[in-house]
Amino acid sequence: MTISFFFFSALIIGFMWLTSSAVLDREFQSYLSEVKTSEVEEAFEEIAEMYSSEDGFSTEELRDIRRISNRRGYSIDIVDQDGESLVSDSGEKGGFQGGKLLDGELKEMEFPLEMEGGSGTVTIGFKDGLGLKAEDLVFKSAMRKSLGFAGVFLLLLSIVISYFFSRKISSPIRKVKLVAERIKEGEWSHKYLSSKSDPKEIYELSEAIDQMAMTLKAQEDMRKKLVSDMAHELRTPIAVLKSHLEAMIEGVWEVSTERLQDLYVEVDMVNELVNRLKDIHTLEGGSQTLNLEVVSLPEELWSVVNPLTPMFAEKGLEIGVKADKTFRVKLDKSKFKQIMYNLILNAYKYSEVGAKVRVEALETELGLELSVSDTGIGISSEDLPLVFERFYRGEKSRNKDYGGTGLGLTIVKALVEAHGWSISAESEIGVGSKFTIAIPRKSFENS
Repeated sequence: MTISFFFFSALIIGFMWLTSSAVLDREFQSYLSEVKTSEVEEAFEEIAEMYSSEDGFSTEELRDIRRISNRRGYSIDIVDQDGESLVSDSGEKGGFQGGKLLDGELKEMEFPLEMEGGSGTVTIGFKDGLGLKAEDLVFKSAMRKSLGFAGVFLLLLSIVISYFFSRKISSPIRKVKLVAERIKEGEWSHKYLSSKSDPKEIYELSEAIDQMAMTLKAQEDMRKKLVSDMAHELRTPIAVLKSHLEAMIEGVWEVSTERLQDLYVEVDMVNELVNRLKDIHTLEGGSQTLNLEVVSLPEELWSVVNPLTPMFAEKGLEIGVKADKTFRVKLDKSKFKQIMYNLILNAYKYSEVGAKVRVEALETELGLELSVSDTGIGISSEDLPLVFERFYRGEKSRNKDYGGTGLGLTIVKALVEAHGWSISAESEIGVGSKFTIAIPRKSFENS
């Protein structure tokens, strides 16, 4: 980074030096041209003072004019009002100064000379901008040296600035790199401690890496919990299968239809667990395809509730549906039934005799709220945020009286979000629970 900054600075300084030199040459040439023009005007004023309207130029004055021409390197042509030449140095054309031939661009300046009976012309030719004096050359050389010293100084200064500037940028980047390597090795809690002197981009990068570390840690904790919960869920049915089979193999139990039926129930539980995990993987992986169609929501709700009514009545529970209007909603019928079955059977499992379960659809300003509420045992405030996590059960002992794998609400949440909806839960111990699905207005038609 330091080398890159140095070469970039050197390129800029070199360009500035060349540009400054070119500007210096141009401005200095312009200055010399102005000086030369001023000298030519002074020469004309001398000539004009020599001329007498009565006597013209004397022999001595003509010699003086030629001396001016030779000393300053001018060609001087003087023509009277009748076009007659009084003085002519046209052969030399300002090409000599002190007998030395000059280089440069030939220029001429013409001045009017007042004469008796009219106006004559004085034409002075000269070589512009050349024939520099010694002091001019010294000044120009000094300016070039000054520019050179300034360029070298700036170049050295750029090396120092580049070094410190690159350190200021690369140092926090190296620290962020070390943090990323620590995270790669599994040290999720290792963070980059940013300071106010860090560039804004470095600070934002460190914040992003810290968030990534937190996300990875959460995912790792979830993975460990998933493995632990799966082991816990599989341990019981496998232990039952093993103990029953060992008893039958050793002749302690006779093989009977009832015992085989018990084994079948345990195998079916393992199969249900595997299938539900597969469903969750499919849904969360985004590979689930929805067959959307517009249907009557009340009809779909009753098609779920009616088959379950005898089961609820047998347990001493009351269930009902309330939909004030004929809502027509765009949804996947089979997936929607899976959502409602899970929510209603969840209410069934955690409700005691005499409890009420209500399925309700109400229109709101934002769309439609579809809820399943019960007056069952409820969920504690500590457990409520966890109800949609895999293998969660409000009943910590996992008593078989409540059944289930702890994956039902996880599947519900995945299916709801696959539709573009959202779901929330509210509950209170001893009062009951309520699960609400928010369906945006774009997903339904009201008639």
